[in-house]
Amino acid sequence: MKFGAKILDPLTPLARIREMVLHHHEYFDGSGYPEALVGEKIPLGARIIAIADAYDTITSDRTYKKARKAGDALAELERMCQRTVRWGDRRNFRSNAARAAQPGHRSGDHHRPRNS
Repeated sequence: MKFGAKILDPLTPLARIREMVLHHHEYFDGSGYPEALVGEKIPLGARIIAIADAYDTITSDRTYKKARKAGDALAELERMCQRTVRWGDRRNFRSNAARAAQPGHRSGDHHRPRNS
């Protein structure tokens, strides 16, 4: 990820995007890389890129696996989110983003508690 961020270094107007690229492999519990950022210290854009990257990986053919359907990808993202660290009573952003990506999601739903 440092390589991707380094490519963007000379493009000073893209400094915020550079930070998103640099940190999109960070995890809310601090176990990610390159800087082991924790929770809200991970830029929001990096968290969004992480969800998009995971979704793309799941739904794309790779040399080591076949692509899965969109519904399967969303279920996998939600399953992965179940294992993430909880901060107080609300799940971390990844779970909210996975729910927001589901068909039929309404803006603001990520603030409402789930009935499950």
